[in-house]
Amino acid sequence: MSSHTQQAQAQQAQAHAELIQQQQQDDDLFVPGIGEPDDLLEQIEPPSEAPIWPSLATAMADLNAFTSPNGWALTSFRTEKKKDEVVKVFLRCDRGGTYRSRVNEDFRCCGTASHQVGCPFDVVFRHFVAFGGWKLRICNTDHNHGPAPPITHLSLRRAAMKEHNDEIKVEARTGLQSTKIMRRLREQDLDIPILTRDILNDRQHQRIEFLAGHTPIQALLYTLQDDGDWVYQYQTNDNDKVTALFFSHRQCLELLPSNPFFLVMDCTYKTNKYKMPLLHIIGSTALGSMFFVAFCFLFSETTESYGFALRCLKSMYQSIDLQPETMFKSVITDKDDALSQFDNELGDEEISDNQYKAGVDERWKAFLQFWNAVIGATTKDVFTVAWIALQGAYLEPEFATAIAYLENEWLRHKEKFVHAWTDHRLHFGHRATSKAEGAHALIKRELMVSTNDVVTVVNALVCTLKDQHAVRKVALECAKVNLPIKLLIPLFRDVVVKVASQALHRMLDIRDK
Repeated sequence: MSSHTQQAQAQQAQAHAELIQQQQQDDDLFVPGIGEPDDLLEQIEPPSEAPIWPSLATAMADLNAFTSPNGWALTSFRTEKKKDEVVKVFLRCDRGGTYRSRVNEDFRCCGTASHQVGCPFDVVFRHFVAFGGWKLRICNTDHNHGPAPPITHLSLRRAAMKEHNDEIKVEARTGLQSTKIMRRLREQDLDIPILTRDILNDRQHQRIEFLAGHTPIQALLYTLQDDGDWVYQYQTNDNDKVTALFFSHRQCLELLPSNPFFLVMDCTYKTNKYKMPLLHIIGSTALGSMFFVAFCFLFSETTESYGFALRCLKSMYQSIDLQPETMFKSVITDKDDALSQFDNELGDEEISDNQYKAGVDERWKAFLQFWNAVIGATTKDVFTVAWIALQGAYLEPEFATAIAYLENEWLRHKEKFVHAWTDHRLHFGHRATSKAEGAHALIKRELMVSTNDVVTVVNALVCTLKDQHAVRKVALECAKVNLPIKLLIPLFRDVVVKVASQALHRMLDIRDK
């Protein structure tokens, strides 16, 4: 035998001897619980062997109900089958066994811990045909540790997560933070054996299961298609990358046929981690309250993107048998140059925040009043007089920049926000995008953070619009039966139960002028 072969065998023998020595050291490791006073160990009471359970699930549920308040738990580590049916289940204390390292501890990156202390307690569940059920046999009644709270036992935490899985899943789909879900669970049961980390892990598993290897946008498109409650269209570029996604829920479409003429469109930001603007399209009910019509994720606020959204909106109108003459007559937007390229728009953006320097100079307050008079001019002649009055009242150089800005940036769009022109459009008294800003705030309260993916955003929108739809329907039904005393007059005798009270009140205001 060559010296090289002998040297290799010697190295193998040395490595084997080191492995045996390491295993012996592992067996000699200090195990917490061993050597504790006997009176502490006696506090852990074993279960009874007398009952016979009709099913294994019932048996495990009863056993967990017994072990949890006594400070310990069981876990399955082996089963036996006969003719493909489980006939024996071997269980042991969840602190049984010893930790076996599967990595080189010298190179472990993060600190780890183990709850295994080699507890000898073990039992067997066996199915007896003669008894028609499952019976328990305790093989070893000894524990080498004291009792511990249920939240320290992984098997009990898993059972609690399984029990509350449905409600956690619903809340997670809406984007509710795990800490808030945990807070709500603790309000129901202060001692519930669930950690925030368990909810985070469960959400991650749900997400992996939902995506099924797809990207979030791919998974969302499959969901919209399979759900059947959505009207949606999307646009892609040359690389098959989604650049816009238009979608509307069927509950939005229930209110649209009776309220099709007037819309508010405005983009909101910081709703998703892709930094895609979310175009929010809102309608108005007969009571003046707003309702969601549709949403559209845009790659950017360009004429092309807005054109796609408007084409999808018109297609949606046609899909619910709304004729062209009943399509939206007016649209309120902010002063967006890309969106202003399209017809049927109405804008009255309040620019007071740009010009009003509160607390700096009282003259700016008066300046704002002059500008509001320009906006509120009811005729073209009144508009001309109001604008000349503003220019004549503020000839000082400090106001020159503001006046030039209003003239060059705003008055060139006067047909879209000055009342002398917009009063000839159908807008039901809505002159600003403030309603849209309120809707944006409602959505962002549901989203909580701005780093959601599109799936989480859509799930949150579903819950929000369903709640809003229910509220709007209730309000409309109540308005049909609650008749204001002021309207119970001969003038409205034939229409008071057919026309919204807001419209009749406006008719009274016109009559009294």
